[in-house]
Amino acid sequence: MPSVRAAPPPIGQRWLRVAIGNDRYAVELLRVQEVVRLAPIIAMRGAPPSLLGVMNLRGRVVPVHDLGRWLRRQPAGIDERTRIVVLEHHDELAGLLVSAVTDVVTLEARQIEPTAASLRDRTSMGIARTPGAPPTVLLDATAVFE
Repeated sequence: MPSVRAAPPPIGQRWLRVAIGNDRYAVELLRVQEVVRLAPIIAMRGAPPSLLGVMNLRGRVVPVHDLGRWLRRQPAGIDERTRIVVLEHHDELAGLLVSAVTDVVTLEARQIEPTAASLRDRTSMGIARTPGAPPTVLLDATAVFE
């Protein structure tokens, strides 16, 4: 991934927090179309490792990425808490397979730290620290569509 920092996160916005194993990530809630239970996914030959395949969402074909693999981390675990977070950008949809959806949080400037220079890439918008929750990496959801 390039060493270009994503735009700073919107302040005072609501974020959907998700889990991949013990790691926590969040995407801006305005980008989330819906959250669905694990649905049948049709594999696609020659797809990148993070692309699990496509699913049918009420007649629309939606590519589904394993968020863990997409971030080059551990894959999302599959169990009863597994969900697909469907994101929308310019009338396109994409799904992210996550181990669990944890909650929705509103973040203020004092709760967000910039990503360390050595960890900056096109996906990370900062690190959120909130009481009672582990540090959360804020993701630029639009990067999934690039």
